[in-house]
Amino acid sequence: MYQFNGPKDPSCNYPSGPLLGQYGYALNFFCPHPAVLPASPSLLGDVALDRIIDELYITDGTSIARTQSFGTIVAGFDAILPGTGMGALTGLGCDAAGGLLWVTDGVFAAAYLPPPDPGCPMGASVAQGPFALPLTGGALATDIDWDSQTGSLWVCDTAGRVTNVTTSGALGSFGSFNAVAASPCGLSPLLHGIAVDAGAPAGTVYVTDGSTVAYLTATGGGAPATPTFYSPGPCNPALGPYKGLAFDAHGTLYGSASNGIFPILGASQPSIVPNPAFEILVAGAKKNTFCGLAWSVLPQCPFVPLGNAKLYILLLPSSLIGIKVVPDTGLVYWPLPIPANVPIGQSLFFQAVTFDPATSLFASTPGLEVRTSFP
Repeated sequence: MYQFNGPKDPSCNYPSGPLLGQYGYALNFFCPHPAVLPASPSLLGDVALDRIIDELYITDGTSIARTQSFGTIVAGFDAILPGTGMGALTGLGCDAAGGLLWVTDGVFAAAYLPPPDPGCPMGASVAQGPFALPLTGGALATDIDWDSQTGSLWVCDTAGRVTNVTTSGALGSFGSFNAVAASPCGLSPLLHGIAVDAGAPAGTVYVTDGSTVAYLTATGGGAPATPTFYSPGPCNPALGPYKGLAFDAHGTLYGSASNGIFPILGASQPSIVPNPAFEILVAGAKKNTFCGLAWSVLPQCPFVPLGNAKLYILLLPSSLIGIKVVPDTGLVYWPLPIPANVPIGQSLFFQAVTFDPATSLFASTPGLEVRTSFP
């Protein structure tokens, strides 16, 4: 499993990445759970992210696992449910707000109700479907994703096409387009994954052929999507052979800490709307120093020196959120609840700076971009 962003904007080498983290998923568990996903040209296997509880679903086609950070499996269950007529799964999508998993076997789609932990022996149940997907020319769906902005589904297929589908199986309002023909990324016709950008205008999706990820907009017939801080370019070379995609609403780091690795800045929760538990945290700060957190609507490019520290945000009189004394743990938390009336697609940039009164030295974290997104 890879978490990534990018590619980098060459003007200041922002954001960090493209590789943000990775972990193994084929671990031991006492319920049905995925083995190593079969390699291309097999269509089986996919991932889907629950952005509310921040956990990942993985399937190898015959079983599904739900994992926490770093691959810890908390639930596992069979993917091929008796009596549905569904075959081995080629795609997964998560409706986090509805508590559903959308699945496809290439021809049909259905909504599963996942079981509670640990998943067996209860297993999943069918909440809706199965229904036939509106694909043409014998194409098979290779992935499916839920779009919480429009309440519809997106699929990619073996003919290089991307199709918007209603929850009843009809063609959606965005229709269908040939992503391979429209994208400048040189995609091969066999697409292996699709993910909806939940923080961008409706119809913005990522697709991959396993070796390149393209950032597209359906409103332009598959043309490159409007650049964002975390996806400033239309094409991103793969870090490994991809068999699926999911969109994560965690923050994106950029720049570097003044001391190499520490202090570090992060968001412990996804920036979905609403999220009353959202918070920014600083780790690895020197105890008994003063730690200030500030925000900006734009990044600072290039950074501004502050002694041996670096400023990665555009400071304004209203930028300072607050100042705290760093405890022995080196951890400082800043609860910043996201209310339901915050607009989707709003990017904010954060940075923390510490001041040591004993030495009169500053230390700084990297910058952190956070974008409000749909669950």
